[in-house]
Amino acid sequence: MKLGITEYSYHRTAREGKIDIETFLGTAADLGFEGVDLLSYDIFWKDREAEMEKIPQWLAQTGLTLAAYSTSDNMVTEDTEERDRQVGRVTQAIVDASRLKAPVLRVFGGSRSSDISKERSLELVIEGFSKVLPVAEREGIVLAIENHGGVPGTSAEVLQVIKALDSDYFKACVDVGNFLGAGQEPTEAVPEVMPYAAHIHLKDMSKLPAQRDDARSQRLGYALESTVLGEGDIDYSVIFPMIEESGYAGFAALEYEGKKVEETEGVKKSLANIRRLLEK
Repeated sequence: MKLGITEYSYHRTAREGKIDIETFLGTAADLGFEGVDLLSYDIFWKDREAEMEKIPQWLAQTGLTLAAYSTSDNMVTEDTEERDRQVGRVTQAIVDASRLKAPVLRVFGGSRSSDISKERSLELVIEGFSKVLPVAEREGIVLAIENHGGVPGTSAEVLQVIKALDSDYFKACVDVGNFLGAGQEPTEAVPEVMPYAAHIHLKDMSKLPAQRDDARSQRLGYALESTVLGEGDIDYSVIFPMIEESGYAGFAALEYEGKKVEETEGVKKSLANIRRLLEK
């Protein structure tokens, strides 16, 4: 396993205009990460075309590997025009990932909708990606689905989508923390999806009492709060050996999302805890 960091770890800093892609890459290298995830989100770009041209040079200067490129999409819709728009978004992201020579494109399935059953939602995800998969295969880009938004949510649902598409170019981005949002313990989910992993996101969360006015926490029986990795309720002393035992040799990217500790400090603390846990 190689250690990376996703640009999303600094998304609040980016919204404030205090970090750009070049600065992020320099920061990641200075902290000792081996690779990075870059995102398609507008908040991280100042001049997309100019920066797309410069990224290979910046990566070479810092010695970093572009582990993955990431986009945001939602295939869970019965509106054909909207689905076509989402397919187009992923298609463009595949082209951009190929241009940047990223081996992996992180994608989402979609968000839960009260108007669409879970079974139908999963069908829509499969249908949507069946349209873009030929482009990914042609470009040599592995699509790695992350269980963000709830569809898919559990490890079984992630595997349902992957097995239905049945391609070496459609695998999993194993987001360790997101399984808690699906009501599943990461220590149960991670070993089930690791055989299909193309990428990993490392994050930590704390379980809090369920909130009366929050439907998700009422459904789960707990609310979730992102925190410094190693300070939450995910047992990485168990998770890291699971990853190692799977034989996974790709990148695992820190995705810091905590609010209580400012991003720069939260990343540093998380990294220190990761290194401590890996030394055990």
